[in-house]
Amino acid sequence: MNLADFLISWRTNSGFDSATKFFNHLGGEGDLGISLRHYQQIESGQRTPSFKLFALLFGRMDDGLKRDALLAMFRTTFDLYEQGDYNEGQQVIRFLEQNLLSIRPKKSTGLWQLKGNTSIYSDRQLKYLTENEEAFLLFKKVLLFGEVDRFEVDDESLVKNLQTLELIQVTNKKIKRFGRVYRIPSVINSRPRSVAKGTDFIMRHMSSYVSREGTDNQALCSAMQLVPSWAADQVLDRLNQFKDWVQSLAATRVDEECVPFVFVGFAKKLERREM
Repeated sequence: MNLADFLISWRTNSGFDSATKFFNHLGGEGDLGISLRHYQQIESGQRTPSFKLFALLFGRMDDGLKRDALLAMFRTTFDLYEQGDYNEGQQVIRFLEQNLLSIRPKKSTGLWQLKGNTSIYSDRQLKYLTENEEAFLLFKKVLLFGEVDRFEVDDESLVKNLQTLELIQVTNKKIKRFGRVYRIPSVINSRPRSVAKGTDFIMRHMSSYVSREGTDNQALCSAMQLVPSWAADQVLDRLNQFKDWVQSLAATRVDEECVPFVFVGFAKKLERREM
């Protein structure tokens, strides 16, 4: 996709049926500093915008579009579709494709932005969930879907124990999500013992959901190698950024198009004594 294709896609997905209307929506000549004719030539692929103009457009688009916009701008600049130096330009494009993440802005009402009734899992809660796989699976099902029919659960003791631990709410026919958002202990907010139990809880996701024989619906991979210290720090930082991006995709309500999805990330900068 070059920049002209991107602009047309951006315009049509924004609900505008003409370049004129979209040009005015973006601020027109007064804000963009170019005429309508100039903009129409850019959208039709007859002209390449200056980086100043691209920066203005870049600031007006949603974060989820910015990766595609950058790639489109560089493709157009290198003129990969015409007489440009394909090999040199392709190196830049390949680097951007491999290193740019498409970040969607987090919704203020999203699951991970709730600031009301939140607390950290207690050691007791984590111990029970980690040591009892059936209870863990039931809890996660209720957590994701909001509620589960009681007749789906054969072992009533699981329901009772989860209710006692304030992890679920129970009615005559339904098992429902507890009215509180729990967070896993971290080194920032908890003592080492609790953090260790939080680590065990995270590992429970792996042992409970991984398909050891493999499946098209999962990605399981590893790499262990010598890298420069700065590269190890960069990987750790990138993994945390990626986790934030995954969380930004969380649906705010149950929908038929949504599927349960589990992500567990691990990377560690080792010391020689740990080998």
